[in-house]
Amino acid sequence: MEKRDEYWKAVFRRRNVLTISVLSASSMCNLKMDKGETVVATSIFTDKAVVPNDNMVDTVLADKKPLWDKLKSHVAENYQGINREWKMYSKKAGWNLVFKKEKRTLFYFVPCDHYFMIAFVFGTKAVDTAMQSDISDNVKKEIFDADVCASGHTFITAINNEQDLGDVITLLRIKDES
Repeated sequence: MEKRDEYWKAVFRRRNVLTISVLSASSMCNLKMDKGETVVATSIFTDKAVVPNDNMVDTVLADKKPLWDKLKSHVAENYQGINREWKMYSKKAGWNLVFKKEKRTLFYFVPCDHYFMIAFVFGTKAVDTAMQSDISDNVKKEIFDADVCASGHTFITAINNEQDLGDVITLLRIKDES
């Protein structure tokens, strides 16, 4: 089993995540767990009949809502022409909020119970820039260990505090400039 798989298993066990799936075949690459189980991040919203709204997100994020509000404000203030759209790629993956600038996906917001995750797909240039940036070593490890597919390096980072948010803001700038 690869180091990357052990890392994600540990991350998701710490968060008591039992079922994890793929966000999108075209944007997220597979990660293998024991017995070939496919994993990535699962949104807390899994009912296909109910598209999440701001009130629902605010409720599940609870004490992490201020971090989400700061990220939304940062995106609104610094990036023009951003479209947000809730997408459900599968019932197992649940609903994810996709942020796009024109037709280019900047990131995926994955709401979870009392925290959220941000998923990125980076090309080689963006990876090189991120590895030389001031983001935390944990996020650099996530990028370094990321699965590489035709879309690029796919990685997910959990947002639990201001440092995590700062890392995501830096990654968003790198993604936009690459």
